[in-house]
Amino acid sequence: MVGGAGGWLPARLPTPFVYPSPRMGSSRSSRSHYYSGGDGGVYTQLPDLNRTRSDLHLNNLAKNILTADFSTSTPTPELDDSRGCLLPSSTPYNSRLPPRRPIIIMSSKERDSYNVPPPGSPPSPKSWMKYIVPVTVLLTIDAIISLALVSSTVSFLHNYGKGPFEIGYPLGVSSFLLSGHPAGLVTDHGHTVNAAGGTALVLVGGGGVLGLWALGRFHSRRRKDYTNYVHSTVPKEFQLWAGIVVLSSLLTLGALIYTFVEARLTSGQTIDLNVAKEYAYPLLYPDDRWTPETWFEAVLALPLENQRDEDVIRERLKLMRGWKWNTIPMFLLGLALAGLVVREVAVFGGWGFKGRRMRDGEETEDGGV
Repeated sequence: MVGGAGGWLPARLPTPFVYPSPRMGSSRSSRSHYYSGGDGGVYTQLPDLNRTRSDLHLNNLAKNILTADFSTSTPTPELDDSRGCLLPSSTPYNSRLPPRRPIIIMSSKERDSYNVPPPGSPPSPKSWMKYIVPVTVLLTIDAIISLALVSSTVSFLHNYGKGPFEIGYPLGVSSFLLSGHPAGLVTDHGHTVNAAGGTALVLVGGGGVLGLWALGRFHSRRRKDYTNYVHSTVPKEFQLWAGIVVLSSLLTLGALIYTFVEARLTSGQTIDLNVAKEYAYPLLYPDDRWTPETWFEAVLALPLENQRDEDVIRERLKLMRGWKWNTIPMFLLGLALAGLVVREVAVFGGWGFKGRRMRDGEETEDGGV
């Protein structure tokens, strides 16, 4: 018993519980069967004073079950509408579930033909990746050749080219030793060519692996998904690599100009024997400015006493002329590659360009409006 100001309240009865009859799904079941007891039944409802919201909810649920029409047989999982009894009779069961998507198995050719631009759309631009890849490979090979030639010249200047070389003085005078380097030797253009070759090899050739891989994935997805392709640009990796290619071509152009200008300014010079004897080894020849190529050409014009010195200098001169003239094909390949990658970025979007595909798509949409 619980006491209170208003008197006493009876003990709280158990929560109403509806337990179904085993004959619920049979055709002989009736609504009166559940009120009259038998195999199933309902506990007596609680007094109004003890009734809570949960009690009301459970009673309403019990009423819904008791008032349901179980005249038909109990549905089984084998039937398509086996859960139809849980839904209102006004709503079909099939309409409450999302439709199943058909599974389509297609080959790669059928998939490409399925993902085609809509009718009336402008033609899709072609990628020039098949030209970018071989030009990149050729530029990388040429850069390796350039680095090898420059490295051979540097090694010669720091070893055998330091001299001294024995020079036979004319008219029977005793010979003297000439230092292998003049005081005005210029090597900055060689460092510039070396930097251009290293950039072409490491950043253009090595970075091209990542840039071209990203571009290949972009075009592969473009062929499979036309809608997203219209509104997408080339990957950031390819845009970055394309910028490096353009800068590398400009560096190669600078190295080309610098090398030929220095060779032109120092060509045609000769070594004065009197000055050379006065500044014999270990002193350095003081007159004029010289590149390694023009200096050793002038040395070969002198009467060298040792035939081996003459042979070695002639061989090294060929290599010096080689990396000087090799800057021309390296620049042409870099210029061609820069043009190809800039075209790719301009057509497919990047660097602020919308791309021809996106512009055509916008024009089509504007024209349709």
